[in-house]
Amino acid sequence: MMAVPPELGGADSYPVSGRQGFVILNPNIRFGSFATDQVRRGITVGSGELEPGLLSSTSKSERHTVTTFSMQGWRGMCEARHESETTTEITGAGVSSEHGAYWDKSQSVTQTDSYRCDLSAKDRRLHLELGSAEGWVLDAAGSTVYRLSSIREAMTMKHPELRGYLIEAGSGGVAAVQSSFDGVVYFSRSVEPKQRAELAVVSVAVLLYPH
Repeated sequence: MMAVPPELGGADSYPVSGRQGFVILNPNIRFGSFATDQVRRGITVGSGELEPGLLSSTSKSERHTVTTFSMQGWRGMCEARHESETTTEITGAGVSSEHGAYWDKSQSVTQTDSYRCDLSAKDRRLHLELGSAEGWVLDAAGSTVYRLSSIREAMTMKHPELRGYLIEAGSGGVAAVQSSFDGVVYFSRSVEPKQRAELAVVSVAVLLYPH
C-alpha cells in the first residue's frame, strides 16, 4: 500500500476490491462505505486502414473501449481510445551485386492515447480527462473542479513501484488513488461527506483507467 501523500495531511485509506481478477464477470468496485451498483466493462473494438502511395505509405489503426458504471445516484461513461499512425517513406534506391535492387526506407510512428469520462448525478455533471501524467475534472460550465497529477512510490524490499494520482481542489489535496494492483483510495479527513461522495465517483473513474 502506498504511503499517504503528504499533501493530504491526515487521511483515511480504503483498499479497493473488484478491480482485478475475473473482471469479465463485471464485479462491483468497493472501498470503504462506497460501492458501485453496476459496472459494464466494454469490449475493445479496433479498426485500421492503409493509404498507399508511390514513395510513401501510411497505415492507421484505432481501438477504443467504453465502460459504464452507476454508483449511489451517479452514472459514469468512460471511453479509452488509442490511435496509431505509421508512415513509411522510400528515401533512396540502388543496386547491389549480392541482393539486386534495394530501397532505403525510413519509418515514423505517432501514437496518441486518451481517456475521458462523463459523470452525472441529478444536479451535478462532471467531465474527467486523464493521461499518464496528469488530468483534470471540469464542471458543466467548463470550470476546473479538481486537478490530478501522477504520484509514484519507489520500489522497496516490501513492494514494487507503486503508482497513482493525487487529486487536488482549490484548497489543496483532497484525495488520492493508488492505481497499482488492486488499488487504494485515500480521502483527506478535512473533506466533508458530500464532497467525499463526489470524490468517490471520480476515484472509480480513475480506477477504471486501463493504463
